[in-house]
Amino acid sequence: MKKSLLTIGFALVVLSNMAVAQWQQISNTNAQYVQCFAVKGDTMFAGTGYQENFTSTDGGTTWTLAFTGLTNNVNALTMYGTKALAGMNGSGIFATTNNGASWDSSWTGLHIPLKVMALCVKGTTIYLGSSNYGLYTSTNGGLNWTSNNTGIPNYLQVYAFAVAGNNLFAATNNGIYLSKDDAASWTLVNSTAIMTNMAVKGTSVLAGGVSGVIMSADTGKTWTTIKTGLPSTPNVAALQVSGNAIFAGTLNNGVYLSVNNGASWTAVNTGLPASTSSLAFAVHGTKIFTGTAYYTYSRTISEMITGIDEADQNMHAAIYPNPANESVTIELPEYRNAIAELLNAEGQLIRSVQLNGMMTQIQTSDLANGFYFVKISGPEGFTVKKLLKN
Repeated sequence: MKKSLLTIGFALVVLSNMAVAQWQQISNTNAQYVQCFAVKGDTMFAGTGYQENFTSTDGGTTWTLAFTGLTNNVNALTMYGTKALAGMNGSGIFATTNNGASWDSSWTGLHIPLKVMALCVKGTTIYLGSSNYGLYTSTNGGLNWTSNNTGIPNYLQVYAFAVAGNNLFAATNNGIYLSKDDAASWTLVNSTAIMTNMAVKGTSVLAGGVSGVIMSADTGKTWTTIKTGLPSTPNVAALQVSGNAIFAGTLNNGVYLSVNNGASWTAVNTGLPASTSSLAFAVHGTKIFTGTAYYTYSRTISEMITGIDEADQNMHAAIYPNPANESVTIELPEYRNAIAELLNAEGQLIRSVQLNGMMTQIQTSDLANGFYFVKISGPEGFTVKKLLKN
């Protein structure tokens, strides 16, 4: 009898874990067509294509409809200190300092009507991209705006920004532009890719669009297409980076995840309705949120990463013991100039070790118990191995 109870208890634990290992619909909000987020601490904003904004002050657990004063659909959101700025679909910029209880117009210097498509903050400057009048900047929290289109064609459509160190990238209907002087001037660095969203991973810049995802690791000089595993027509509408994980939201095909710098992608759609369009992402703590055409969903990042299969791309290695305790040994079939990167379950780099010889030992005694990844890279390719520390 005791054995039966233990078996039943174990089964319930397994079923419970299976139940949460998927996307969960945010049940206390009926926000539809969420197409942008902004996050500051535990405060989150979600803008919709139905002239609404939802606000959460507890990290996305509960949400409140907060759109008094807004006059149009919310296309873009960003945080500037304790102020949230909303880019509207035709009526410029609105701002709130009370978590969305009220919104006030903030468009001095803007050409109205103005369809705002993108917002971002770099240092103390706010950057605005529009669909009909190019780029604007504000250096006083959005109270006043100045046009900054030197080097950019008139009436350019600006879809997204990415800040990589001192560099600012803009994805437009004419390609991707780069500014190294805080938008005083712009240079076209990719004239063939029409991308609608961007993200930054370390020193690399990613851009997504109808044709998939491209990435540059050399400040836009060269770009590489990274779409293995994505749908044949990717239609990437959103990108999000969290540690070593890259998420791609697609139109009608849900969410895809890469943990190997875009070399391959895996669908992570358990819990999402069929043919979901993932329009925007936000990360808070250990969870990622996605806005779709109907509802908002959240999911724990680590359980998606640990559910991905290991990968071998022209590189072979063995790691043991696994599970590990005090240390783990990496064995290569022959001596190679290789590097091992130890990543946590969220894909964040813990340490990097140069592999000297065919066998190298890495200390793991200081690691907390749980799942990790070991990425081994060499001139021929790379391999990713799962590691359990106990």
